[in-house]
Amino acid sequence: MELNVKSKLITAVFALLLTLILFTNANNPAQNQSKPTYNYEETVKEVPIVFEYDDKKYYIQGYEPNVDVKLSSANRVQLLAESNADTRTFKVVANLKKLSTGTHEVKLTVENLKSGVKAKLSQNKATVTIEKKISKKFVVKPILADERKLDGVRLTSITSSPKSVNVTTGSQTMKEIAIVQALFTSNSLITQSTTKSVKLEALNAKGEKLDVTFDQTEVEDHLAVKRVSKQVRLRPKQNGNLPDGISGYQFVLNPETILLSSNGGDLDKINEIEIPIDISNIAQSTTKVYNIPIDSDFYSEQKNVTVRIEPIYTQYDHSQNDTNAINQTEGQNQQTTQSSQIKESSSSADDDTNKESTSTTADETKKNNEVKE
Repeated sequence: MELNVKSKLITAVFALLLTLILFTNANNPAQNQSKPTYNYEETVKEVPIVFEYDDKKYYIQGYEPNVDVKLSSANRVQLLAESNADTRTFKVVANLKKLSTGTHEVKLTVENLKSGVKAKLSQNKATVTIEKKISKKFVVKPILADERKLDGVRLTSITSSPKSVNVTTGSQTMKEIAIVQALFTSNSLITQSTTKSVKLEALNAKGEKLDVTFDQTEVEDHLAVKRVSKQVRLRPKQNGNLPDGISGYQFVLNPETILLSSNGGDLDKINEIEIPIDISNIAQSTTKVYNIPIDSDFYSEQKNVTVRIEPIYTQYDHSQNDTNAINQTEGQNQQTTQSSQIKESSSSADDDTNKESTSTTADETKKNNEVKE
């Protein structure tokens, strides 16, 4: 009897405990809800850090501008939205508003992150230097990066437009600026004057790039070059068939040389330029003007040449001409000799006649004198 009573009592206690447990669970719904599982993850590279400060008064530098962010969420769609730069709502912030000039280490925080998404930064702090903001005008120094790019030309001048720019930076950095340059670079060979947009850089005395802001990021560099030149001889080249009686020609060129400049070609490989001259049917002295054939790799302001062409006659024609001249001379000499002989004969006859007349007169005078006696 007692055993049955004890057994019933144990059963009643157990039932009471079970009832209490069920009642407790029923009135504590938070325990019945399972915690969300963040089983989707995405790492977003180079998320810009937003530095909050008075940008009218201060200039900041020396910091890493980006940070990587690891996102996780149970909602795949929501995770993808936050991963995309165009649709995300969160930002990484570094608050500098309560800091003064100098170098500081500041905490990075994630703001505006959607619920249901967690974020973990690759670094929780950033180092930044704060300086008083200052602006100053600098003359731009245009520079050709590599003169080995000049091909067949030499640099005569390089200028920039505009010639000066406004530079904004920290007061300490401003003191370090040694030069503001516009570095002209070229991937191809430079064979003529050219203009190109070039980015600006501010450098210190060691040639190190400084953190500054320009009122315009680029200027135009104008590169003026002059062709490298040399004197090159013009050489006549005879073409065509010789006319009868002509053994060759003499050519007189004006000019005999020209100033040749490189237009990409190698001037060391050219010492003369041939002028083709067609001598067909040229039998007497002639003057003609010819174009100077210049390859496109070279250039000259002299476009043509004047050539006087003098025929050289064959030896047969010269002998014949000489024989005719000799015959003519001999004929003239014979005529002169004959004329002289005739004149001499006439003179002798006249002398004889005069002598005879003189002798006759003398005899007659003598006879008359004798008669008178």
